[in-house]
Amino acid sequence: MELGEVANEDRARVLRMHVAGDRRDAVRDERSAVTLRLERPQDGTLQFLPGRLEIIDGRDVGQEIKFVRTPGPDGTTITFGRAEGAQYRHVQLHEPTVSRMHAKLALDGKSWSLVNLSATNPAIVNGMPLAGEGSTVVLREGDRIEMGEVVFRFRAK
Repeated sequence: MELGEVANEDRARVLRMHVAGDRRDAVRDERSAVTLRLERPQDGTLQFLPGRLEIIDGRDVGQEIKFVRTPGPDGTTITFGRAEGAQYRHVQLHEPTVSRMHAKLALDGKSWSLVNLSATNPAIVNGMPLAGEGSTVVLREGDRIEMGEVVFRFRAK
């Protein structure tokens, strides 16, 4: 493939431009252009959401969980529990002290809220159990979140 040539399937993802000072700039046709590859996001490209969880106690201490936007109305909601769930929308925790569906995080604008989903084993934030199924708390930087034996530190950025 010569300079300036682009395969048909790549045409939508490539920008052709002339470089200032190029001796060929007097003849501005497609063959004299320099090709820069500026990739457009492909379908399925991951878009990270603000915030993350650091695992500070439990089997995977030192690991981080980052959040990804997914298509659809629940694209900024992440569930947690022992059960399996949708890719990028669920974090499976294998500890026996974690409920099948333990809690969920939901992004509303720039704030994350934690919702308790377990009637028998509540999520705990900063030492306070979320009273009852459906109880919600808005998370702040540095909050300590417990789901069974797994303990997280919430980081807003």
